[in-house]
Amino acid sequence: MKKLLLMLGMLCVGPSLIGLGDTWAKEIGVKELSAQDLRVYPVYDAALVGKRIIAVGEWGLILTSVDSGQKWTLQQGPTEETLTEIRFADGMTGWAVGHHGTILKTTDGGVTWTDRTPDVEASDPLLGVYFADKNHGFAVGSFGFLLESQDGGTTWQKRDIGQGDMHLKAINGSPDGNIYIAGEQGKVLHSSDRGANWKPLQTGYKGSFWGVLVTDKAVLLHGMRGTVYLSENRGQSWSRVPSNTTVGLIAGAVLSPSSIVLAGAEGTVLQSTDGGHSFKAASLADHSPINTALPLSSSSALLLGRSVPNVFNLTTP
Repeated sequence: MKKLLLMLGMLCVGPSLIGLGDTWAKEIGVKELSAQDLRVYPVYDAALVGKRIIAVGEWGLILTSVDSGQKWTLQQGPTEETLTEIRFADGMTGWAVGHHGTILKTTDGGVTWTDRTPDVEASDPLLGVYFADKNHGFAVGSFGFLLESQDGGTTWQKRDIGQGDMHLKAINGSPDGNIYIAGEQGKVLHSSDRGANWKPLQTGYKGSFWGVLVTDKAVLLHGMRGTVYLSENRGQSWSRVPSNTTVGLIAGAVLSPSSIVLAGAEGTVLQSTDGGHSFKAASLADHSPINTALPLSSSSALLLGRSVPNVFNLTTP
């Protein structure tokens, strides 16, 4: 999913970036951007660190905002590889992953970043990263690629969990040690022992899952053609949830155990106020694709992608 979106995004960037190639970041340097500029500087993921939003995107973009995305500061990071996901374990320690196995780490809340890309063969994108704490984490990506770190992302080891060339597109977990990986062809993997062992879960779905959300009561999968699956027993059984849409659901956010937002292509937004058992559809006015949904409160999320940032507020039944 993200790999396809990234390829399409590179073909659609604004004229101010075309032709700069791998030197564009050096030429631009650090500058202030408006919300409108995000139509040219697309964002693929974001994290809320204190009152700051830190977003990542194409060509190693690292953006920060302190006003819910109205103004942004463009940082020059240590890579020009496209960054696909960002996660923080606490207010200071975080990681970003991206193309060619790129892994970045920060220990000062995203002010500076260090390249921690491992010395392993990785020509394809990493698409997801998850840390159970600031020491133990995983990164997943194309062709069954799984990396594990036990030292806060300073070093990484490649893991073979028997998935061959199956693309692994998202990873998430819960404080009790349960971790889930979602991928193509309906593939879902589960570990109940903090990643030591993995087993496949059967959903009955054969298409691609693009994201996995975990609440204290449920696991929610979302993906192509409006697909949503829900489990309330750690993946032992699944039910398909009507989404009232056929567009790809790329992004998701848990605002509270009962409030969930899904979003994706054509500016589509879905909201649930019953823990993912049902969804109500909405849509953004400009119909631009949404790549990530960032929780701002128990009733609102910031939607980012190739468009002006939008704050989406849940409506009560």
